[in-house]
Amino acid sequence: MSTPVLTEDPVVIEKQEEAHPCQSTGKECPREATSYTLWTCACHRDYCDEHLRAMVELDKQDRIVCGKPDHPRGPVHIVTLGPL
Repeated sequence: MSTPVLTEDPVVIEKQEEAHPCQSTGKECPREATSYTLWTCACHRDYCDEHLRAMVELDKQDRIVCGKPDHPRGPVHIVTLGPL
């Protein structure tokens, strides 16, 4: 049985220069996203500060469901979030 080996080459993560639009649902948000979220349904979205606060509050209330047909029907939750 072979053992997988990770490469020894360093991985460089660079900051992207392009703006990330807020991906809030509903009306288009004109603000730039400042944070990313990863959800329990494996979706990810970028949000501005205002919409991130709203999503965190709705998450606490079990009020968010994923709209993708092949994803769980029940409430989904934020797994992780961080700055862009």
